[in-house]
Amino acid sequence: LNAVKQDPLLCTVQANCYVALTGLFITDMAGVAVTATVFDLPGRRVQSLVADVVQPVLVSVEFDLDVDQLRLSFSETVATGTSGSAVIFGGISLQSGGNRTVAPNDFYTLTGGTVSHGPSTLVVVDLTSADILAMKARRLGTSRTDTFIALS
Repeated sequence: LNAVKQDPLLCTVQANCYVALTGLFITDMAGVAVTATVFDLPGRRVQSLVADVVQPVLVSVEFDLDVDQLRLSFSETVATGTSGSAVIFGGISLQSGGNRTVAPNDFYTLTGGTVSHGPSTLVVVDLTSADILAMKARRLGTSRTDTFIALS
């Protein structure tokens, strides 16, 4: 399903969503194969299409100061600018504690960067030098136990 979601021209509305089947797909109870639709290009239009309303969930985070990258893995394909949505860097903060009640010097909100993957389940953010220096000054990202991400 994520492969379908990566293509902004595929199954976004009923008019661009078709199904094609081969005779090998399924048989009836007597063993008679389904009538193939693969030769009826582009296939058979879906009769109904339910829009995706499920919010993506952040599954994992990798923060790599060796290459100045933040890699965010999501539960489903997300748009990153090339497909109608943009990454808002001010919505990404790194912090030393698991909740937002940490002291002001114990968290940092990104000011910029570039996104090198998308649309995909993986978003790779190349961090700016200014953000890296600010995080290092706050001693963020020193270990797994004191580095947390907050998305807003």
